[in-house]
Amino acid sequence: MPQLPPFLPGLAALLFSVAAPCPALEGRVLDARTGEPVPGATVFAFELGTWAVCGPEGGFRLRTDRDALSVEVSHVGYRPGIWEDLPADRPVTLRLVPGITRLEGITVTAHRLPVPADQAGPVSVLDRDAAAAGGRTDVARALEGTTGAIGRDYGNFTSVALRGANAEHTVFALDGIRLNSAQNGTFDATGLPLSIADRIEVARGGYSAVYGSSPVGGVVNVTTPRPERWGALVRAGLGAFGRKYCQFGHTAWHQPVGYVVGGSIESAANDFGWTDSAGAARTRANADAASRSLFAKGAFRSGRHDASLLGEYGTSDRGDPGSVRLPSDSARRRDTRGIALLSWSFREADEAALAVRGYRCRFWQNYTNPDWSMNDTHDYGMLGIQVDQTLPLAGLGNAIAGFEAGSEDLTSTSVPVSRRSTLAAWAQLRVRISTFTVAPVFRFEQLRSRSGQPGEEQRTTYLVASPRVTLNWSPADRFDVYAGLGRSFRAPTFNDLYWPDDPFGYGNPLLEPEWSTGVDVGVTGRAPGFLRWRVGWHHTRLTDLIQWQPDTAWRYHPVNVDSAVISGLELDTELDLGPAGLEVGLDWLDARSGPVTLIYRPALSGRATAWARHRSGAVDARLGLTVEHAGRRFTDAANTDSLSLPAYTLCHIEAVARRPFRRVGTGVRFGIRNLLDARYQSVAYYPLPGRTWYGGLELGI
Repeated sequence: MPQLPPFLPGLAALLFSVAAPCPALEGRVLDARTGEPVPGATVFAFELGTWAVCGPEGGFRLRTDRDALSVEVSHVGYRPGIWEDLPADRPVTLRLVPGITRLEGITVTAHRLPVPADQAGPVSVLDRDAAAAGGRTDVARALEGTTGAIGRDYGNFTSVALRGANAEHTVFALDGIRLNSAQNGTFDATGLPLSIADRIEVARGGYSAVYGSSPVGGVVNVTTPRPERWGALVRAGLGAFGRKYCQFGHTAWHQPVGYVVGGSIESAANDFGWTDSAGAARTRANADAASRSLFAKGAFRSGRHDASLLGEYGTSDRGDPGSVRLPSDSARRRDTRGIALLSWSFREADEAALAVRGYRCRFWQNYTNPDWSMNDTHDYGMLGIQVDQTLPLAGLGNAIAGFEAGSEDLTSTSVPVSRRSTLAAWAQLRVRISTFTVAPVFRFEQLRSRSGQPGEEQRTTYLVASPRVTLNWSPADRFDVYAGLGRSFRAPTFNDLYWPDDPFGYGNPLLEPEWSTGVDVGVTGRAPGFLRWRVGWHHTRLTDLIQWQPDTAWRYHPVNVDSAVISGLELDTELDLGPAGLEVGLDWLDARSGPVTLIYRPALSGRATAWARHRSGAVDARLGLTVEHAGRRFTDAANTDSLSLPAYTLCHIEAVARRPFRRVGTGVRFGIRNLLDARYQSVAYYPLPGRTWYGGLELGI
């Protein structure tokens, strides 16, 4: 009798295990007040160390060979709930109570495959209330003090960079759709109001394997709210130097359709005082700003179908006062923004889904400066589609594969008409073996750029492969160890490639992409209910960095000549003891190009907030004190001590009180920023306000 090959019995057993039904804990998560499903809720099983994300009808399924499981259920806008010893032999119904939550255990979507925040590695998550602390009203300001984020505040404009990289090395995304401009590689998050954000996810590290060009330092993903109930929210306030704002939102849901609408109006004179080098008192001129924004999102959820359409329109008109060395009393910047996102997903099974997203964005900007006879206009647009397919991996995890096609076009008075097309395909796995989770990602894409009139076009083509792999080890309920290794890139911008030949400079269509190789290692720990901490080390090597240098005729042009090495330590801690708590974020950074430190990178920066809470009857009051520190920063490549910006430490204080009146929740916020009236700059020759105050009123249903 012929002998079977030795591998066949094992293969047969594997096939049987995949085909055989697997016991599971099944159930639904509902709103405790309305009885409506809570789609997107995270159900985490303590014994398994795994999770499930609820579908459109609130359903979930956790495979297990145990008779019972204990789970924690969490979702934005609800208090986390813990259920112990749930039987796996019959469906269960779990009800969440609405309330303000810290995002402990919330699923992070910046990785494309949803991951619980505690297992997502170096990721910070801000809910709507945390983002608005300190009287902040836009996304750029909300990132102040976030671990790994370095802001450069020019007064009416704040650029944000992650982990010591440049601003063009940070991707800003809205519901996973990148918004960075191919003209200069950046996105102006100062103009994006918090009224459009349900939460903000900051994923630090190289993510080209997920987002393509530019996320060398990381990704800021703004997640818009989902209509899940009937409600409304209004925030309005005043502040020093003529600041006024009002942000509002309204949501409604009636199965199977719902909507969210919201908007923002804000203005400020920003005519604060400052002291010049001679000791004379001056007033900042031409620093006023005004912005308007309106958005609407409609949703349809029925059975296995989930669709939504989002539209956002915003305008701003800002003075550009310039530096105190080259001030301008008349330069203006006007921006108009239009964003449309259409998404549809079909859940084929509990852990399998097809998702399609299309987007169309348009950004218009006009800059005038009569002092320099400048009147530049830029009209930039993006159009594209993304398709993702998620599949289960026989109880070991899940996988996602997809492709993206997009185009970008620029019509500008300073750069010739330019276009870029992108074709990309990617695959991502998340496999769990015992206490280990391995998540490899690979993306391959083609970028084709061209500029000029037909017959005289300059063309550039890049074929780029971006790999990344992360490893997570969860040996106990109390902590996780993570490690990551990836390669990322940034494609040259239209300005780099196609700047017109003029007396001062010219572009370089032969530029290569900038590259980075990054390593992440860290530990996340928690004591459920009151403590969460994360400590991590990162190291990134950047090569082929683009620098504009003079030629023999002293005309500037970009070349791939520079390199840099950035290393750092990060610490995040959140302690919540009920009546008091402490939040600390610290960054130690060593960013060098050869022997010199990169400009505007402080070696040590951090932020700590101590708070106390008191509940008396229906009143919930909170008092917080924040200390913010940034070390000395060099402002020139030669690291000249006399030109460096000194270290500064700021203190802020804020009081918040909330009380419900029947169905209407009311809140009052008052705070003082820069309590000790420190004089400081985050960018050389751009003074920032001293002591300022703000106050606001909040009404919500």
